[in-house]
Amino acid sequence: MSAPTVMKLHVEGWRRINHSYALVNRNHLRWLLKDPRLSITHREMPYFKAHWAANPNHSFPEAFEAV
Repeated sequence: MSAPTVMKLHVEGWRRINHSYALVNRNHLRWLLKDPRLSITHREMPYFKAHWAANPNHSFPEAFEAV
């Protein structure tokens, strides 16, 4: 019996801003991380507006951030 195939998924978007884009991205990532068939990487996109960087949203639990 062969080992299950691990699919690689690379996500680019925002996680740390107070905007619906980031909320959706965070929740998608949380659900995707539960699937053992997936290997997920994430790249934080450059901020669209300069003031977004001034108010980061650090609402991730430490365990989730580590994953």
